[in-house]
Amino acid sequence: MEEEWIGRRIKIGNEVEMEFVGPCKRCMIITVDPDNAKRDASLHKTVIKENNNKFGVYASVIKKGDIHVDNDIHLLD
Repeated sequence: MEEEWIGRRIKIGNEVEMEFVGPCKRCMIITVDPDNAKRDASLHKTVIKENNNKFGVYASVIKKGDIHVDNDIHLLD
């Protein structure tokens, strides 16, 4: 899972480097269907129950640059 990457960096293509800095806590926006704005709390309840309301990770840019669709991505450190 992404949480295992916290404290590590990735390199995208030849330029871009990012460091994973912490877990992302989910807000209630994932309960809203983007097509019709109806709410369904089941997904958020599952994220809360199964992963302590964390889903994904935050990253900080260490070195900026251009990213392209076919760039290689390497997990560093």
